[in-house]
Amino acid sequence: IDPDAGRLQLETRLKDYSIGEIRAFKENALPVRGSLNASGMLDGMLEAPVFRGTFELRKLGYDTWELGNGNGNVEFEGKSLRGKARIHTDFGDISVKAEVSVDAGYPGSISLNFNNLNLQEIVSRKAPPYLNVISTELEGKIEGEGNFGDWSGMELRGEVVGARFKIHDFE
Repeated sequence: IDPDAGRLQLETRLKDYSIGEIRAFKENALPVRGSLNASGMLDGMLEAPVFRGTFELRKLGYDTWELGNGNGNVEFEGKSLRGKARIHTDFGDISVKAEVSVDAGYPGSISLNFNNLNLQEIVSRKAPPYLNVISTELEGKIEGEGNFGDWSGMELRGEVVGARFKIHDFE
């Protein structure tokens, strides 16, 4: 940190941080678990620094679902936070991209894409036995815009752009 020149350059690292300890998850009693490894660089002028970093998610879970592992990146510049994450699960691949402003209400957008999403894997514990011979793979997306500070007002749109059904070995 050089206060005379008004510049800073800080490198950060985080290892094995419990995702369940993240304040927003705790305050909203979200049943999220897993660990986070991250690294990044805070660089630039003191009055307008830029942060760029990468992260890795391990043993990610939500409630009773085991979501697997993932990775992504995040960038904060000006008044905007942008990030991308990719998660590989036993029931498909999910990618999330978001951009959020730090202005009042946290306006922004989010996009969730899913590929090879196997619904049979998701509902397997509750499905009737005759559905054990069926598998499905869906592809699609969910996009949203609005204020992240109040999800109830978020406008969401979604579509399934592809599907594959398999019964025994017949597709």
